[in-house]
Amino acid sequence: MKRHMVIRRCVFAVLAVILSFCVLSGLSVMPGIPEHLRLTRGNPALVAAKSSDFFGFMGNMEPVKVSAATKSKTSTPLAEHGRLSVKGAGLVDKNGEKYILRGVSTHGLAWFPGYVNKAAFKTLRDKWGVSCIRLAMYTAEYGGYCSGGDKKALKKLIDDGVRYATALGMYVIVDWHILSDANPLTNKEEAKKFFDEISAEYADHDNVLYEICNEPNGGTSWADIKKYAGEVIPVIRKNAPDSIIIVGTPTWSQEVDKPASDPIKGYDNIMYTIHFYAGTHKESLRKRMEDAVKSGIPIFCTEFGTCDASGSGGNDFTEANKWIKSMEKLNISYCIWNLSNKSETSALINTGCSKTSGWKKADLSEAGKWYKKKLAKLGAKDTDRKESGTGSSGSSGNKADSGKNNGEKTGTTDSNSGSTGNSADKADSGKKNEGKSETGDAGTAKTGSENDVQNNSVTASLDSSNSWNDGTGYFHQYIVTIKNTGKSAISTWKVSLKFKVDVEVNQSWNGTVSAKGKTVTLKPADYNKALAPGETAEVGIIVQSAMELKDPVVTVK
Repeated sequence: MKRHMVIRRCVFAVLAVILSFCVLSGLSVMPGIPEHLRLTRGNPALVAAKSSDFFGFMGNMEPVKVSAATKSKTSTPLAEHGRLSVKGAGLVDKNGEKYILRGVSTHGLAWFPGYVNKAAFKTLRDKWGVSCIRLAMYTAEYGGYCSGGDKKALKKLIDDGVRYATALGMYVIVDWHILSDANPLTNKEEAKKFFDEISAEYADHDNVLYEICNEPNGGTSWADIKKYAGEVIPVIRKNAPDSIIIVGTPTWSQEVDKPASDPIKGYDNIMYTIHFYAGTHKESLRKRMEDAVKSGIPIFCTEFGTCDASGSGGNDFTEANKWIKSMEKLNISYCIWNLSNKSETSALINTGCSKTSGWKKADLSEAGKWYKKKLAKLGAKDTDRKESGTGSSGSSGNKADSGKNNGEKTGTTDSNSGSTGNSADKADSGKKNEGKSETGDAGTAKTGSENDVQNNSVTASLDSSNSWNDGTGYFHQYIVTIKNTGKSAISTWKVSLKFKVDVEVNQSWNGTVSAKGKTVTLKPADYNKALAPGETAEVGIIVQSAMELKDPVVTVK
């Protein structure tokens, strides 16, 4: 009996080596193995499904369960689907197969910069099944690109977002987020300059899409939008002739019937925007979308929510499910609003959660939990379609793409760039209260060297995430992580940073920050004041000085 067991183990080892070689070599069929036991590279679900049959003679081993959001370790959305193009109502991939981007939109980059980090995008890709990130850059609100915001910092956030998405093999939308400026013609010249620069920068990227006017409103006509698009599209096409360009529609991107009857002509790969909020927009708008698709125009839902059009109110998941079902049927891609912990229903992260990646179920809002679960179910259906050979839809991956756009363009950190704006109130405008007071700006994932200081049961670690000189002074961005390392809860904390030169606080988030001379003092916000044992809080700051900055001495109380 022992001899037989040894022989069986040897046979198992040899077969395992052969199997590993064939899978890693990209062999889709292994000679000598029956048809129903053959394995395909890049299909862990198939491996799991067949494992008990394949190794049945070894004692009926149990199949390995594979998460619906998990794909091949060598695949990403970009690696699998490549450059996308427009066909019919939606997108097709490099193989000409229908493909749905299932994405997440950031909130305003100036207000919630901390969520633009590689770890956040990776969490969304690997744990949620997200294949697309939309970078929402407001134009006219407080801190907006055309209203006194820091253009350099905003473009840096765009660049960071594109780099992180590209390195992770994800698609990314650069969103010119008009709202209170209502008519895209208002800042047309700024838009042309911006898109000329951005499209030239990413001309060789297969994964970058351009959304040229988020939500025209305030009586803006389709004729106005067409006039604007007629000047902006050629600017992008000059640099990126094959990229996908998404054009907003009247009345906060709801009147998709207008381009259906009068489309933009002379260009390929043009799509039109529809936005909906399930608590407000129901069957009538959904039918308008479906009718527009029947007329032959391509549609992309670059923003939707499960609540009402204000971004708040109750969730209507019944209507949201109807919308998703319709869009999936019609091959319409979509992005949910919004990746932030803002105190509103549409935020995907709980208000009290300061994490900017690696979220657990308890960290998510009701909308966040619903979307994550919805994508998991859709991902499982995609896997079933692939195994049955009926084509693919939206999908995710869990390893960086190895294609030409894989490398990060500049730098090596995963943290966000200098943020713009602050927690001052922004005026409400348009149909959606997107410009409200922002008090929940989050920090960024930690990278680089740390300066750890401990005082009794509290530690503070300083991470230098970015620095620059814009000609007016020196700027340095830090993430300070406070941790309760004791066995009892603490009710509050305070951290001091002592620099060698006088500094000012340019921006901060997740705490109350003040500067006096060479000293910067950090105190908690209401939601991160008390820390349980092992719990952490992060505060982000950007300091500036007329003189070159060195890392400060940290003191924790």
